Amino acid sequence: YKGKIRNRYLSRKNLTLLLRDIWTAKALHDAAETAKSKRGAAFVRSTLADFLYAYLKKRFGTQEVVAEFGYNIHEASKKYQFQSVECLLFYQILTDSLDEAVYHHQSQRLERLKDVFYRLDVGLHEGKGRGIVPKEDAMQALRTHWPGKSDTQMMQLSHALDADQPGKSLTYRWLFQSDVECMFLDIVREQEMELREKYLTGLTDLFCSSLRHDPTTAAKSKSALHPTAPATFRLMTLDYTRGITRFDATKSKAEVEALVAKGFGTTVVKPRAAVEVAVFLKNIAKGVI
Repeated sequence: YKGKIRNRYLSRKNLTLLLRDIWTAKALHDAAETAKSKRGAAFVRSTLADFLYAYLKKRFGTQEVVAEFGYNIHEASKKYQFQSVECLLFYQILTDSLDEAVYHHQSQRLERLKDVFYRLDVGLHEGKGRGIVPKEDAMQALRTHWPGKSDTQMMQLSHALDADQPGKSLTYRWLFQSDVECMFLDIVREQEMELREKYLTGLTDLFCSSLRHDPTTAAKSKSALHPTAPATFRLMTLDYTRGITRFDATKSKAEVEALVAKGFGTTVVKPRAAVEVAVFLKNIAKGVI
């Protein structure tokens, strides 16, 4: 598009509502395309960038308005990415820095959280969900659901619930409404991203530091001995498999193999295949871990 584009200076709240509507529309579109594929037609998930154009074209029609909103959504997402995980995910997926699967993975985690509250509700009220539970019971359910969270993280969640809904009771269904600003879910999303970053940092330290000092690994790659460029050396499939298994004992063999394949950028990895550590880590960082 050639011409002047008006900057609408979208607020974070208005942008977030718009992004949620875009994701909802894309989910419906992808579901319809998946249904078609079951009838014999090939289905390839559209990129967020391609779908955004189609979404804006259908909603506004003229190329001028499509370009205007496309620019404003891109710039506002870029601006607010450090203030909102929702904006961060949208911007990074839009610019192909992250796989869309990362967004869906986080959405599934929030759905499971909603189910935690619902099961608590039903358990407290003789099999009938009322939509309201005591906050004290809700926090205990969260501790059971997330045994690995620290006391500081749990305190953050508790304070967020109090900020969203003062008092001793929690109307949990309100938290998940698409048209509300919920501090609790913002904190949940932030903690999920922190956990993701911590995991990636751990893998980076493992393959760029620990394995460098392994004499069997160093023998396979002389570049591993170079102290200023530890991530440039190549490791083989078995090295990555052993490393991830040692780093994350909770992963099954199949999950480890899937993560290794993701690092190689393929679905099937040959036993003697090798790839640079920097490339491997970059591929993993783009997807679900």
